[in-house]
Amino acid sequence: MIEIKLGNIGCEIQAEKIKAKLEGQTYMNFIVYSSRMQDNWPVSVATEHPTVTKKEFRKMVMYILALSL
Repeated sequence: MIEIKLGNIGCEIQAEKIKAKLEGQTYMNFIVYSSRMQDNWPVSVATEHPTVTKKEFRKMVMYILALSL
């Protein structure tokens, strides 16, 4: 499994919006994790795709986020 951290998001609503944009997207089938931690919402994205490198994965996450703006 490859995982990258997107960082701390200010509130639950923003974290849920990011999750809605990424969850299950592309052939990589993104898995998005978020939970409350000391008044922040850390968000991480992962994939279990067997042939994807971390660099490819990071680029695809950023691409999908950019498209959703």
